Amino acid sequence: ENPEDEVIGFMQRLMKKYDLPESTEQYGFDYPVSETESEKGYRGYEYWVKLEDNFDETILMKEPVEIKVIPSYKYAVIRITEPFINPFERIPKGWQTLVKWIEANSLYNRELREAKCLEQVTVENDVTFMDIIIPIQRL
Repeated sequence: ENPEDEVIGFMQRLMKKYDLPESTEQYGFDYPVSETESEKGYRGYEYWVKLEDNFDETILMKEPVEIKVIPSYKYAVIRITEPFINPFERIPKGWQTLVKWIEANSLYNRELREAKCLEQVTVENDVTFMDIIIPIQRL
């Protein structure tokens, strides 16, 4: 019922277990669930942690995670300052603003429908930021 907290917590514990620095790039996004699961109030969430090229992926084989190779894209990004202050207003407004900008600049690319739109939360000098990231071109 709280997939963000559960999935992010799980992945951050794995990061500590395998000595990945807190500064490692991390991205999350809502993941669709079945209609039955949705009716039960369940929601899905997927969370990515970027691994360096020299990371030995075989050590993760015992963990319930999947290693993915993500294609390179050019992205449109909007940054929200302190997104968790009134998050049900600020985060959707950020998504809406970025989508409108993409459409207004004719950057929507139907070929990228399967590419994932992402959210990345960072903290800099005690200020929380959320970058909303939408792929617009495959590289």
